[in-house]
Amino acid sequence: MKIMRRKKGLSKLPEIRAGIIAAFVVFLIGISCGVLIFQRNFISKAAAQSAESSAKGNKIALSPYLNSLTNDEIYRYTDENNSLETWDEKEDENTKDEAFGLDKSLSYPGLYQVEGNYVYYVSPYDFKIYKISGNGKRIKLSEDKADYNGILLHGGWIYFINSSKGEKLYRVRTDGKDMIKVSEDKMRTSFEGFFKWKGSLYYYDEYMGIHKIDETGKEVELGAGERNTVLNFSYSSKIYGNILYKWGPDGIAKVDLEYGKEIKLIDDPVYSFQLYRDRIYYINYKNHNLYSITSDGKDKVRLIDDELICEGPDYDTGNMVISDGLLYYIKYNESGTGELYSLHIESGKRTVLAKDVKDFKLYGDKLYYIDGIEFGKLYNMKKDGTDKGELTSNYFTYMLEGQNGFLFYGVKSQTDDEPYYGKIFMMDIKNNIERELK
Repeated sequence: MKIMRRKKGLSKLPEIRAGIIAAFVVFLIGISCGVLIFQRNFISKAAAQSAESSAKGNKIALSPYLNSLTNDEIYRYTDENNSLETWDEKEDENTKDEAFGLDKSLSYPGLYQVEGNYVYYVSPYDFKIYKISGNGKRIKLSEDKADYNGILLHGGWIYFINSSKGEKLYRVRTDGKDMIKVSEDKMRTSFEGFFKWKGSLYYYDEYMGIHKIDETGKEVELGAGERNTVLNFSYSSKIYGNILYKWGPDGIAKVDLEYGKEIKLIDDPVYSFQLYRDRIYYINYKNHNLYSITSDGKDKVRLIDDELICEGPDYDTGNMVISDGLLYYIKYNESGTGELYSLHIESGKRTVLAKDVKDFKLYGDKLYYIDGIEFGKLYNMKKDGTDKGELTSNYFTYMLEGQNGFLFYGVKSQTDDEPYYGKIFMMDIKNNIERELK
């Protein structure tokens, strides 16, 4: 799981599940580590503004609204009855192992979202909403500006906080028609201000009141206990079946969403989290090592004592992905680069796949990685480290994610007429065509 973490004093320690994708997160790269995001870390608006101010001198900040890279695609929520089950290994793009019923219906807004043949996005240039097809045709959908939370697709509509009209919740159809104000409430403009879960959209007003909207756009009452349930949701949480796991500086806890019972599993400060089979894997924020415990918090084992977090004056970065019985991570050195490893979970065998890696993403049967922030190159290779190929070169900031045959990544702005937060590119992987989300 990949994470960008803001340093003390500028934001909370908990994972920014705001981040690629999913929601924007400010990236500052005046550091040797570079800037990596995996899951969205929560950042307050004040913290985002603070980072924005400090970044003006070096023109490398990306944004407080980039979608987070997540490894959620290695699981699939397969049962409408909310139970745990496995699926045919042929159906999955990243792993042939068992699924654990990850509830992927819980989703947050982001700078861009992919649906069908279109990528819907907020332009870093003017913050207006557009869509672009695979052939590069771009269509503007709104003259109003979305705030840094980005957009969320729901029931054929695009929902967003309208910064042009008093930070109210609006929606517009995916063809750009019928711009409608959803609520008179002023929105809570944090990265967790609105989200989608099980076919409904939820949002917080400025007074922390929770509201629920169905697929038709109508506000409906929350069910008994529903408010307490959704209050547990954050960028640093995942739902498996009826169990929610949440993590951060206070450790890992799990919550039974049916009965509301919460159990503390471990007190270690947790930088990143992954549930795989019957165990939890996490990077300890204190010593930067990799640990594993059972899903009920027992049998703690330190698996790797390498440096899995690169500390910087503004951001700490790290990366961990599990797929097909292998755990991928970056072992950082003093220069801020690192070696990309695979760890065979059962045997403990470690293999170096690439050197001088700044960031990577696993998508399908390929690993994609960049080897530098300044004049870096984007490569792909097989998961065993063979068949390396160069795709493009640029002023990279971080990898974003892969969706529907497209790879997304961030690029630093180099001139004053380019977006302050940086640029976002998408690559058609099959045809090796790169396009900017303008």
